[in-house]
Amino acid sequence: MRYKYQVIAQFMLENADAQDALLALHSVDVVNDDWNDTEWQLTLDALLPLNNEMPHLFVTGNHDNENFIDHINTDNDLEGMESGVAYSTRYNGVQFIVLNTEQSSESDEDLAPAILEDQMAWFEE
Repeated sequence: MRYKYQVIAQFMLENADAQDALLALHSVDVVNDDWNDTEWQLTLDALLPLNNEMPHLFVTGNHDNENFIDHINTDNDLEGMESGVAYSTRYNGVQFIVLNTEQSSESDEDLAPAILEDQMAWFEE
């Protein structure tokens, strides 16, 4: 049985429409269990052929939080985040801004997902 990301990467590499893509945006969970290094390794190995063809932009999913930055090579532009990342990057003249809504609200943990005040202040700068 092939790992799900092997199927996705192979589809994108073989699909004529997908081959025209200049950037891959990964906007869902990268892994199901962020503490499972084997799952991270399987995922990143499966995506490697696609990574070699185009840049990737990863967004923190709710299952990726704690170990995301240990496995995905991206800067975290916001100091002191408990989990996940917030960052911006420019590609082909387009500014991408990634915020993390997977942290609990500062005022009421039951209101998550929320963009915390420090993220909003960073974003507004």
